[in-house]
Amino acid sequence: MCADHVSGSNSEDSFVGVITKRISDKIDDLARNSGGIKGMDYFYKAATELYTGRARELKAAKAEGKKIIGVFCNFVPEELVYAAGAIPVRLSAGLQEAILPSEEILPRNFCPLIKSALGFALEKSPHFELTDVIIVPTTCDGKKKLSEILGEMKTTWSLEVPHTIETPQARELWLTELGLLKTQLEKLTGNKITKKALKREINLHNRKRAATRRFYEIRKRIPPAIWGRDALLITNLSFYDDAERWTWNLERLCSELEKRPPVCDSSSPRILLTGCPVVFPVWKIPILIEESNGIVVSDDVCMGSKGLWDPVEVPHWTMGEMLIGLADRYLMNTCACFTPNLARMDRLMQFIDDFKVDGVLYHTLQACHVYGMEIPRTEKALKAMNISLLKIETDYSQEDVEQIRTRLEAFIEMIIAKKGITLVGADVRRPDDYMAEEREASGRITEKRGPRGPPGPPPGVPSAAHVVVASPTETALPNSSQPITSPSGSQTPLREQKLTTPGGSKISLREQKPTPPGSGSRIPLRDRKLTPPGGKK
Repeated sequence: MCADHVSGSNSEDSFVGVITKRISDKIDDLARNSGGIKGMDYFYKAATELYTGRARELKAAKAEGKKIIGVFCNFVPEELVYAAGAIPVRLSAGLQEAILPSEEILPRNFCPLIKSALGFALEKSPHFELTDVIIVPTTCDGKKKLSEILGEMKTTWSLEVPHTIETPQARELWLTELGLLKTQLEKLTGNKITKKALKREINLHNRKRAATRRFYEIRKRIPPAIWGRDALLITNLSFYDDAERWTWNLERLCSELEKRPPVCDSSSPRILLTGCPVVFPVWKIPILIEESNGIVVSDDVCMGSKGLWDPVEVPHWTMGEMLIGLADRYLMNTCACFTPNLARMDRLMQFIDDFKVDGVLYHTLQACHVYGMEIPRTEKALKAMNISLLKIETDYSQEDVEQIRTRLEAFIEMIIAKKGITLVGADVRRPDDYMAEEREASGRITEKRGPRGPPGPPPGVPSAAHVVVASPTETALPNSSQPITSPSGSQTPLREQKLTTPGGSKISLREQKPTPPGSGSRIPLRDRKLTPPGGKK
């Protein structure tokens, strides 16, 4: 194992140095144009130190005997990982420089997110090097093959995700997979996942989701109190940072934003970003939207609201009910891997109404077929709502920046004409050039930035690697006793069904009747009794 990488060495010629400089350049620009929001200082610092300071925290935790679990996608229940005494860290990557080494293995016309992630592994990024196990959900063909390649470098587990949620068999498969994952985590860590530990983590992560919803409620304001590019940075960091520390800092930021004036005027067209993941520091899409006089007020992307929106509902704190609650929640992910995927349209329409959206930007990465094939259905639904749609297919390079800028400016101008909007103070919507590559080309040298933000959270909130809290406050979500409904708000009657647990025993699941294709209703599982894996009541 390369000690320089794992220690977070950031010399200019190292891979970590390249990543850190790229991130630092982006953060300098974001911070300069943030509008003076003090609560952003923590998130700017956390992003800058993602592969240095955070890597040192993970290394220290590993030295104490904790296991580091590398994860992809939003289908891996972090609650189970933390309850086992391990630490999850997202391995999704957004760096063009990491793609070149991966193209010696993968085809050139392949998903840039997967190529970049493999490049991070080949270049021995600190997060990858520190992992004891990597979990790869089978959400697309690219991820399936990625798990095979990574399996030659590290112990890799495939998490079988059903490609439909409309059948009892698919939901039984998913419950079984989570039971097996629980068993594997216990074997890896040597720690039994107890009811107390899992309940603690479910409550902590529900608090995290409640903070996210509060944050998005603030973004509904007209005009907004925070730039969309900063909001997406915050949600991206949630998948890398310590869970409780991130939540505490977001709650503090929300308290500040609720009292702050807006960052722009009310004339700016309100844009919703959907489609493929937008992974920092590849920030050209949100930046170009807001350079073109638009404002990103909401999103439906994997590194944004998708992984942070729906709470885990547990009617009774038994191990079996908690596992079913986790299965419920993680099947509510509106990923394009599901067929049919009616819930994604429900969520999208709901967000358009709630956030008073003027236009939708559909972002696809090259060779991402699952999201690309959902464009016609999305376009048809938006046309019925009289909402403008712009489709952008891109990769992680900067070669198409000016082409995208031209298309975005025309898109924003079309919305302005359509809505009869008069831009107010448009000159203040044109911040300095955000693109680090363009700054480097012009020869400008970015000054080193000093320490940002407060010294850290108050006593009781961890400032180093995540350590499972002994007795955190169990914060229930508002109306947490209410059953989960579909994004459209519909519920269907429950019925009894017999399923088999991972331990082989029968369970009684009162679950919703599968909805016929085309009805548009999500099928949550909840409010049922079962025998947990292993057969104990």
